[in-house]
Amino acid sequence: MNNVIIATAGHVDHGKTSLIKSLSNQDTDRLPEEKKRNLTIDLGFAEMQLGENRIGFIDVPGHQDFIKNMVSGVCAVDLILMVVSAEDGWMPQTEEHLQIISYLGIKKGIVVLTKTDLVKEINLKINSIKKKLDDSVLADSEIIPFSSKTGEGLTDLKNSILSALKILPKRKEGGPTRLLVDRSFSLKGMGTVVTGTLTGNPLLINESIGVYPPGKKSRIRSLHNHNQSSDMLTTGLRAAVNLTDIAQSEIKRGSVLASPEYLIPVLTLDIILECSSRFDLDSKPLKTNSIVRIHHGTANTEARIILLDIKKIMPGQRALAQLRLSKAVSIWLGDRILIRNWQGNKTLAGGLVLNIGNEKKQINETTKKTLKIRTRFPDSAIIWTYAQTELEKMVKLDQLIRPSSFTQKERSQAISHLVKKNKIYLFGDWVLSNKFWNASVEKISRSVDKIHVDNPASSGMPEERLTELLNHKFDSEQLEELLRELCLKNNFIRHGGYIARKTHARDQSDNLYDEKERIRLAMKESGIITQAQLTEYGLSKQALRFLIESGDILSISDEIYMSAMKYGSCKLATKMHLRAHGKATVSELKKVMNTSRKIAVPVLEKMDSDGITSRQGDYRVLFK
Repeated sequence: MNNVIIATAGHVDHGKTSLIKSLSNQDTDRLPEEKKRNLTIDLGFAEMQLGENRIGFIDVPGHQDFIKNMVSGVCAVDLILMVVSAEDGWMPQTEEHLQIISYLGIKKGIVVLTKTDLVKEINLKINSIKKKLDDSVLADSEIIPFSSKTGEGLTDLKNSILSALKILPKRKEGGPTRLLVDRSFSLKGMGTVVTGTLTGNPLLINESIGVYPPGKKSRIRSLHNHNQSSDMLTTGLRAAVNLTDIAQSEIKRGSVLASPEYLIPVLTLDIILECSSRFDLDSKPLKTNSIVRIHHGTANTEARIILLDIKKIMPGQRALAQLRLSKAVSIWLGDRILIRNWQGNKTLAGGLVLNIGNEKKQINETTKKTLKIRTRFPDSAIIWTYAQTELEKMVKLDQLIRPSSFTQKERSQAISHLVKKNKIYLFGDWVLSNKFWNASVEKISRSVDKIHVDNPASSGMPEERLTELLNHKFDSEQLEELLRELCLKNNFIRHGGYIARKTHARDQSDNLYDEKERIRLAMKESGIITQAQLTEYGLSKQALRFLIESGDILSISDEIYMSAMKYGSCKLATKMHLRAHGKATVSELKKVMNTSRKIAVPVLEKMDSDGITSRQGDYRVLFK
């Protein structure tokens, strides 16, 4: 059985609800106020089987005041029924709904000319609609005359739906599970229930699932599809999910159900922005720095739009932009969004999400060029993987083009292809841009060799110079893995915080041996020595400098020196504590490091400068 979601679109009072009732024999107006006013206010749902297709219908409101509800209804559909009244013809929300489905990437639809029992010149009406559809995603769509009162055209409509579904691309299987919540309620004896359209891998009862917001894990107690219980629901079905361990008040329309690793809070979006050419040329342009409202899935939020190449965008134009959101949301790479004015009464533009992040940042020309590559190939896992490695230089395998709707198979095939083409360098759990890797090896080789020639007594290049040399900020895990791979695959060796050629023999002065041993002995118990102690014990500062150059000792501050082993144990203890507790004060961390506050403060300041920790007020957290 083929699972399909079909949504209506069109102006208010054009007969969308009556159309769905004629097809499914189900009334989608479920709210008392809708019955009273004879007006669809919120989303309505129905289902039917047509041939080998299990169809879920979503009926959307047509009134301008309820556009945000309409957008929530068409965010994950396969086919649109664009409804136009033969009596009224093309109306404002007909046009706006058409633009919305275009911006959201919906490319297949059927136009239904309703209320044909009220007019005589049907062909004139059809020709008029065809002209309105010119240069739109529905330009080639079939137009079916239909009357809900007489039933005329119902068979033709069903046949048209069947024909459309035969050529409709099948939903992608094997992608990550996602359900965009469009309803949330509580039932006595069951607790929290949410509904939405399921995409990606199946949902299973007793399975753990992430929910964002609020950013919690839950368990699926039971599953239903149009009031029928099931142990498993598959992609393309309407799903009602009964969740445990989470209150109904914590989940609203706009929440997302997915695997926890795919629910990454996002505050900035790099997008390709598109403004429809169907707008009048005298329409007010969308300017950079404007406050807008973005609609994504069933959610909407305020954002500031920053145009990256131009100051304003006119009808028919496309441009790179960055959206800076007022609150974090769950958005994936490759998603499509809708942009409306801040007041929420006009659709302005649409966009394809090219990159996501958690902080606002400047976009340089190289980054712009890489982002534009993605706009030309929005469905290519190969291009998107390549672009990510070019942007980030070094990426963990499990973070490649994630979160996105690309399947694990597509990701694996993309990685294999790019490795064969020498576009990426793969080792362990990491992927590097091949250009970056080759340039890194060359730069490090030149730098290390120069140090060895200029100063044969030197231990080599300090590891902390790597970030500056390669012009890229690594976190501690990335730096460690990169250094390990450099030594494994090239003629390098690491010792005491330095990188050297394996073949390099240092020109050591034997007359410093005794002085070095005296310093090591003085530091044996605590792993620490101060300037005052050096003077008190009459220790050689020349020997100390040699030990610092060799990486055996680290300069923590102008007054404090620490053995590399002691500093390493302090780093490890600090990282383990912060991973377990999230944050900690100096007082807490000095106990963890088994040292005094006088020592802990400069040690933590060095960890800050090394990119291991970050200070937030009175607390330290792991640097991200």
